[in-house]
Amino acid sequence: MQKIDAQVTDDLVVQAIERNVAIIRFDMNGKVAYVNEIFAKIMGYTVNEMIGKNHKEFQGNGIRLEATYMPVFANDAKKVIGVSKIATNITERQNAIINVADNLKQMSTQLHSRSEAGIKIVRVC
Repeated sequence: MQKIDAQVTDDLVVQAIERNVAIIRFDMNGKVAYVNEIFAKIMGYTVNEMIGKNHKEFQGNGIRLEATYMPVFANDAKKVIGVSKIATNITERQNAIINVADNLKQMSTQLHSRSEAGIKIVRVC
């Protein structure tokens, strides 16, 4: 086996995150300053279509994200100059949860109806 002598650097870690996680960054006015391909694809846009759009334009589109927002500080670490968001698309998971909950509600209603009908039958006898 050949040994690979590679050093994990901060740049390589950032590249790995960039290739595997949905990332978007907003300026202080809520406009998109940066977005990666993954995030743009989840939202149904291209990267170029998202740049400059306001954060509010993406609300209510049916996409559910589990996200972490992080302030981006200026070099002096005293002033926030933007906000980064790292997200995971959880739409399918949330839809599955909603479907299970709806099925349970339906089963509950049916069981209640059956129990009421059974009680009426027992009272008649």
